[in-house]
Amino acid sequence: MARLLADFRGERIYLDTNILVGLVDADSVYHIACKTFFQRTLDPAQPIHLAVMKRLGLTAIASDDEGFDRYQDQGMTLFLP
Repeated sequence: MARLLADFRGERIYLDTNILVGLVDADSVYHIACKTFFQRTLDPAQPIHLAVMKRLGLTAIASDDEGFDRYQDQGMTLFLP
């Protein structure tokens, strides 16, 4: 039987695209549950994508956003196109 997202206490979980859409779409019926889940499981001082990258052990970012350069002191290297 399926359980609520709020009940998840593991270390890793596959997130279906609809969970991410539920997070960013304030009109989604899943928005409150998704927002609560991400607030509880991610480091609030970091953007979601950076927290995920660190958990996966990634140390490089390929992006056109030069703002990522500020994370070099945290071991992230930015690669611009």
